[in-house]
Amino acid sequence: MDHDKFKDPSEAYGHILNVNVNKFIIAPGHVMLDTSFPLSRSPSHVSQCYEYMKKGCTLLLIQLFIYTRKHFKKEYEQMQNFLKDLPLDYMIVPRISSHVLHPEMIRYFALEKAPFIIVHAESTEQLEDVAWGWIAQAQSHRRIPLTYSVKNSRNSEMNNERFWTTLTHNYGIIKLSQPITNGRLTLQNMKDTGIYPYKGTLRTHAYADYNLYEKTSIELIDEEENFLYHEPVPAITVMRGRPIQVQQKVEPNTKGIFFKSSIYKHFV
Repeated sequence: MDHDKFKDPSEAYGHILNVNVNKFIIAPGHVMLDTSFPLSRSPSHVSQCYEYMKKGCTLLLIQLFIYTRKHFKKEYEQMQNFLKDLPLDYMIVPRISSHVLHPEMIRYFALEKAPFIIVHAESTEQLEDVAWGWIAQAQSHRRIPLTYSVKNSRNSEMNNERFWTTLTHNYGIIKLSQPITNGRLTLQNMKDTGIYPYKGTLRTHAYADYNLYEKTSIELIDEEENFLYHEPVPAITVMRGRPIQVQQKVEPNTKGIFFKSSIYKHFV
C-alpha cells in the first residue's frame, strides 16, 4: 500500500506499508446506497453516517430526492454543500419521481458524473407514463445508467424487476445490470457506474479501502463478488489507508471526499 491506494510493489519507489492480517479475514470496503437510513432526511446526517461506517461502508451513495423540475440543479448544489463535512467518502445519487423525469435531468446528472439515477414511482403503471424514447436519447452521449424504485407492494419484487427489464429492453434504456436489494452495490453494478476499479475492490491502483473481520468458526464465502458475512460487523474499517472505525468505535477527525464517477461501463 502506498499512501491512499493499493500499489504494485514493482511500481512503488517510496515507502511501502505492509499490513499483517493473519488474525483477520480481509474484504473490500462496502459501497452502499443509503436506503435504510437516508441521510438527507436525518436530523443528524453525520451521526447517521457513523452507522454506515460501523457496517464497513467506505463509500456511501446518498440519495437526493427530486420531486420537481424547477429547482433540481439548485437542490443538487445545496446537497453538496450540506454534505461537505461528512466523515465518509460519498457520492450523490438523484432519486427522481417518474412524473417529473425529463431528458434535461439525464443530461445534467450525466455531466455532473453522478453514478446512476433512481426513477421512483408509486406503481409500475406510473413508469409506463414516462416518455422513455426521449430519456433513451438523452442517455446516449454519456450513458449514465438508470435503476428503479416502485413503492406499491401489490406486485412482488420479481414481477417489478421483470417489468423493468422488459421496459428498458423495449426502449433501449441503459440500466444497472442488477437490482439494488439491500443497499450494497454488487461488483457488476460498480462496473456499470464507473465506481470500479477505484472503490469496492482489493486490487492495484484502487483506493485502500478494506474491512478486517476477526476469524471465527463461521463459514465465510470467499468470493469478492459475493462476499457475505451474515451481516457481522467488521473489527476494523480502513478508508483510503486510514482506520475510520475500530471495534465499532468511529475514529474522530475523519474527513470524507466527494467522489464522481469515472466513465460509465468503461470496465465492463
